Amino acid sequence: MGEAANAQQAASTLGLQGYSVIYYDLESYSTNITCRNSAKSFLNGWDYMMSLSGILSGVYGSPCNAGDWTTIVYVPNYVWLADWNYDPDVWGLACGLPNGLWAYNQRIHQWDHDLDQTWGGYQLRIDLDCADGEVAPAGHASENPLCTVE
Repeated sequence: MGEAANAQQAASTLGLQGYSVIYYDLESYSTNITCRNSAKSFLNGWDYMMSLSGILSGVYGSPCNAGDWTTIVYVPNYVWLADWNYDPDVWGLACGLPNGLWAYNQRIHQWDHDLDQTWGGYQLRIDLDCADGEVAPAGHASENPLCTVE
């Protein structure tokens, strides 16, 4: 529960008031039952503490683990799923994650990774994402023509 408070404080310190979602970077974890239960317990606490503050919870990780997240009391409001399938679409992700989960503008899909690109004269290593969910405050979104969200 301390991680949620730390994230909220960091967002405030950085002047990110108005952001309605804070994502926790959980990454992929083992299918070992002890590991799965620990991850679910942590995420349940994260989601609960976010909800107490009126902030929506998000989690970044693997679609192969996301089924676990539906079995906790405080289910994340948003998911940011890493499935490097080179398909800019938020549906049909790995491990048979049902399209009916997080179906209402609640998904972001990281579909490619570690690409070297130049922006503003700076060389960056970036990931490519398709967003059908919140990342920034309302009114600060721009449509990505590559992203299929039908």
